[in-house]
Amino acid sequence: MIARHHNNKANKVASAFVDRAPCTPSSRLSSSRRPRTVSYFNRRRRGAQQKLAKFASTPLATAKVTGVIPATAESGSVKPQVRISLPTALQRPTLQEVKAQAIYDLCPELKDVAPDYVRLTLSSLAPQMLAGIHGTQMVAPTSQLPHELEVVVSDSLRLASVTPTHILALSSSRSGVSSKKYQLFPIHQLVFAANCSTMPALPSSFAATPAGNSSRTATLPVVSYSIPSPETFGLLSEYLYTKNADVLRSRILPVNWALDIETILRKAFMIRGLWANACAFGVVDPSLYDVLEDCWAAVLRSLHQATSTPSS
Repeated sequence: MIARHHNNKANKVASAFVDRAPCTPSSRLSSSRRPRTVSYFNRRRRGAQQKLAKFASTPLATAKVTGVIPATAESGSVKPQVRISLPTALQRPTLQEVKAQAIYDLCPELKDVAPDYVRLTLSSLAPQMLAGIHGTQMVAPTSQLPHELEVVVSDSLRLASVTPTHILALSSSRSGVSSKKYQLFPIHQLVFAANCSTMPALPSSFAATPAGNSSRTATLPVVSYSIPSPETFGLLSEYLYTKNADVLRSRILPVNWALDIETILRKAFMIRGLWANACAFGVVDPSLYDVLEDCWAAVLRSLHQATSTPSS
């Protein structure tokens, strides 16, 4: 028998903050304070998407790095001179605190908890939430993107997992890239509400859970967005859960990452994409931008070395 319950994921998270009764359907906001129609939600979402898309089209001030790529051992010839234009720095956005009401709407028990403390405590629950994400199995739609998907969430690591609340279907907002190609990412709404000041409101999430089954099925809302870099969203999402700056830095620039100029340029595009996504979502974490700025400086140094003319 399938028992439906309302956003039980937030209940587990709320219990880590306050010693009160868990969030229950009766303690949720009344229906009069929720969007009443699909068209209302779509209008809110379109407005938010316009804010997300503007970062993809905003040009960056650039500084030219010019040099000659050294001769290859095989041919002994010097490759043609290449000119590369990259920004000298990634401008840090003005950080604005998230709307506390967005957190309280998800779980009223957090009404007296400051957003920064919510973020701190959420990071301690990252293993359980990431277990829920990694254990989510879903079949990508082959035709039209549905409004919801049924997924199977299994505790494969024998760790009490927190089931995701939504699925983001992300496409690229860059010009010349097909907007019909989506990448699907399961997320927990509370994590993004606590970390992203421009994260738009998401539709209510319900889950269907068969009792007494080690693998659970859940029906999750699917929300489509266009963002600057869908291919780097996974890295950003992982950091928002764990807040581990060292791990993020090692994922961006692992050992021996600057093997050749092509690899260096790929890293530049990765960092630029992460930065654009962070700006688009309004991520409020200063440490994230510290990591991106440090990695960007390392890329520019390596690129300068790789393209400098060898001294005679």
